[in-house]
Amino acid sequence: SAYDTKTRQKVAVKKLSRPFQSLIHARRTYRELRLLKHMKHENVIGLLDVFTPAASIENFNEVYLVTNLMGADLNNIVKCQKLTDDHIQFLIYQLLRGLKYIHSAGIIHRDLKPSNLAVNEDCELRILDFGLARQTDDEMTGYVATRWYRAPEIMLNWMHYNQTDIDQLKRIMEVVGTPSSELLKKISSEHARKYIESLPYMPQQDLKVVFRGANPLAVDLLEKMLILDSDKRITASEALAHPYFAQYHDPEDEPEAEMYDESIENKERVIDEWKGQSGEEGEAAMTAPRKGFYRQDITKTVWEVRERYRELQAVGSGAYGAVCSAIDQKSGSKVAIKKLYRPFQSELFAKRAYRELRLLKHMKHENYIHSSGIIHRDLKPGNLAVNEDCELKILDFGLARHTDSEMTGYVVTRWYRAPEVILNWMHYTQTDLDQLTEIMKVTGTPTQDFVQKLQSQDAKNYIKSLPQVQKKDFAAILKNANASAVNLLEKMLVLDPEKRITASEALAHSYFETIHDPEEENKAEKYDDTFDNMDLPLDEWKCMFGIVVLNSSLLMVMRLV
Repeated sequence: SAYDTKTRQKVAVKKLSRPFQSLIHARRTYRELRLLKHMKHENVIGLLDVFTPAASIENFNEVYLVTNLMGADLNNIVKCQKLTDDHIQFLIYQLLRGLKYIHSAGIIHRDLKPSNLAVNEDCELRILDFGLARQTDDEMTGYVATRWYRAPEIMLNWMHYNQTDIDQLKRIMEVVGTPSSELLKKISSEHARKYIESLPYMPQQDLKVVFRGANPLAVDLLEKMLILDSDKRITASEALAHPYFAQYHDPEDEPEAEMYDESIENKERVIDEWKGQSGEEGEAAMTAPRKGFYRQDITKTVWEVRERYRELQAVGSGAYGAVCSAIDQKSGSKVAIKKLYRPFQSELFAKRAYRELRLLKHMKHENYIHSSGIIHRDLKPGNLAVNEDCELKILDFGLARHTDSEMTGYVVTRWYRAPEVILNWMHYTQTDLDQLTEIMKVTGTPTQDFVQKLQSQDAKNYIKSLPQVQKKDFAAILKNANASAVNLLEKMLVLDPEKRITASEALAHSYFETIHDPEEENKAEKYDDTFDNMDLPLDEWKCMFGIVVLNSSLLMVMRLV
């Protein structure tokens, strides 16, 4: 590890051993450098810098790769502590998210194992070490993979085996069962086919019996992963959509990569030519920032911001972006800078970026929203900022929509979902149902009139199956609270949104009598979302976004309250 004095961050520096010792080493060095440059994903290690002390190709014999510094590897973590199901769920989700990205580039890692998975103190995971990675259509070479983590299809297609390989293959079959005759026909190694046919029949293990007491959804996913036939095995993309990851799965936040082109690597070159290629890749990776901008590594990503904004400090990050504080050297004030993750990765992301920019431009008030016809959709304490004068502002319009847009629940932070959002989903997890039950313990069982309004038949059936629950008496629960505050809370915690108090009505409540002033509670002009709803290709969304930025000179910089 090392300390980067420019970014004031700890980094990892990897020195490649004998990178140009032979043609094989030289090609592998070039491939690893290009792969690290290609991978730009939160769950995959990325390249921050590359350098060599050499001043010429003749002396170019050392390569240093600078990457994000992570914590311990998963191998050491599982040796020291037992992981809870929540930890396992989150780690495997991140692993699959990274694998989906890698596989979509047409790359297989070939050495995936606990020691090549790094986890930091926030339980964030990254896949490491692309030294052995190859394109998916390359020949499967098994001996470069760590023995205990080889896929069965690699061993089944080898031409030569030792006794340890045979024993390992037998142990795999003791779990997944004897291969079908259909799979045997796919095996290219005659030696492997004869060996399997010589073994007694082995049924597949019942993993539900083996892992008694484990999360049944986890066991179901494991069964789908431990399929001998790779053509029938669950993919990373399919696994992400498994119910085991219901609380994390968001197709919009599980990106795919551009296809990796390895045609350059497959050319025949001498060692000095590979050296030259590696040198050029290193220079291309570290191109200078644009004039008037500078770079800084923040929250594990490189930020390229205007020179006027200095002293960047990480504030927080979410699924769609990260925020830093900075000092505006022109005004001398503190500002917040939000960097949108992959704003133009797809038409969906481009439309979201354009919408957020237009909404931020539209909101010219201390704190209004609803009067412009907008619902926030992710209102929670983490999206409310308060300064030293107790002044509050509502943040983060990345998920905001027009009031007549479809209610999509899973984009909302789980613990802050409105009941009407949950009740109109078509699919539920047990956690969603538990949350709905807890809400009804407070608000009481909904009336028949309200149940009839629900679109989801599953929701109607679920509510009818529950015992009748009386609404809580807030005055009895909050005995020492301000009576007006309790009365306002009762009007807010009404299950039927049509009967729930509005923001405008709540402002006129007696609880705010000393500060309520209708003339100071402005309404916004209606927000026109016809542009946001247009069906445009990706390049046109990019163009629309650019026009808004250039016309307003707005660079997603907001006053920090």
